[in-house]
Amino acid sequence: GLNRVERTDFELGRELLPRVQNRLAQLLEGSHLTPRERAEAGNTLAKLGDPRAGVTNDFLFCEIPAGVFQMGDEDSQIKYDKIKSNYFISRYPITNAQFDLFVKADGYKTEKYWGAARQAGYWSADGFKGRYDNQARTAPVVYGTPFNLSNHPAVGVSWYESLAFTRWLTEQLRVANYQLQIYNPDNKSIQAGDHLQSLIANRKLEIRLPTEAEWEKAARGEKGLRYPWGDEITPNHANYSDTHLNVTSAVGAFPLGVNDFGLL
Repeated sequence: GLNRVERTDFELGRELLPRVQNRLAQLLEGSHLTPRERAEAGNTLAKLGDPRAGVTNDFLFCEIPAGVFQMGDEDSQIKYDKIKSNYFISRYPITNAQFDLFVKADGYKTEKYWGAARQAGYWSADGFKGRYDNQARTAPVVYGTPFNLSNHPAVGVSWYESLAFTRWLTEQLRVANYQLQIYNPDNKSIQAGDHLQSLIANRKLEIRLPTEAEWEKAARGEKGLRYPWGDEITPNHANYSDTHLNVTSAVGAFPLGVNDFGLL
């Protein structure tokens, strides 16, 4: 008879997995599902492995131009003109997976990242012990599932921990341990950030926390809108009380919330 070669379930599953991951990513960032459906797709994707750029072990940034913008609320808006050069902000909030790279690299016990915390009395060789911590810890505060899913925004961290993470990431990008990429909102493409990474490597740029003005300009854009995307909000624009999720969701799960710079 004819010889027959059958593929194992493992081989079939290995071929199927990327297709499932990519399809879930498309559903997650598609606008035709309900917020809860997108949230569930994101949670499933976290368990299978999220293939999107800038979510797990690489970093995706958007460029913000220098120049004047309307800063403040309706009662106290000013024309802010002190941002003199272009800068970059990550397309998504930093995820648990990305912050966990810092944790697994013993970042909490590496003194050089913690100058501000040490000066405030919050850091020692045992780790970080903030104002509300009962004991030193070497990872974020744990809130359980789904808050700790890999593609959800990092929570349970203080300003000091966020600052230490930026110092660690600057060092990692200088030696090209991780890849930096740039999102182009005009054609929705992702490009290599080699030039930007070389400037970091040559100590001409660094990763840091944004100032209040830098964050506000990146969020609201240059048109003085009430929200990053416009002047109205619905449960399809952002994860807030009206979505009734009451927990964090995977980054990028509210695609209508994108602004002109490509930020989510």
